Amino acid sequence: MGTAIAAQNQPVDVSANFTPDGSNATIKYAVVELVPSTTKAQVTIDEATGKLTIKGETNESFSVVVSMTQAGKTQYVNIPVTYTSGISTLAEDNSNATVSVQNGEIVVNGAADNYSVEVYSTSGMLVGKAEGTANNAVRMPSTAKGLYIVKVIAGNKKTTKSILVK
Repeated sequence: MGTAIAAQNQPVDVSANFTPDGSNATIKYAVVELVPSTTKAQVTIDEATGKLTIKGETNESFSVVVSMTQAGKTQYVNIPVTYTSGISTLAEDNSNATVSVQNGEIVVNGAADNYSVEVYSTSGMLVGKAEGTANNAVRMPSTAKGLYIVKVIAGNKKTTKSILVK
């Protein structure tokens, strides 16, 4: 799994990171540990659905160890989390990189330096990542319809755009 990007009071579904046994036995999710233990955010999980909710006052990066128990068997997953307490704005200084949708693909073009592209769903899950070279386009094919957040990083310059795939 990629890093979960969590915003204030927006649940993040972590159930897809586990493999249920296929039986009708009840599944129960639990938060086992926060790493580091000095994490200030409050993390809770819906025991039945596996949706994490994070509350806090500062932006933080940390890991959450989550368990899923079914029919007496327990699985554990370590989930890296980047938590933002609100909307933060990044400088739009990424060498004129443009983000567009062409034939259902997210296309990033025009970054003057080598760059990386990260695409997130509105629930905060990383759904795609790619590397690009100077002045060459990066295409994220077969993107499902929906709203995405696209982050372009070139050196120490970052830009973030929202994009709608129809």
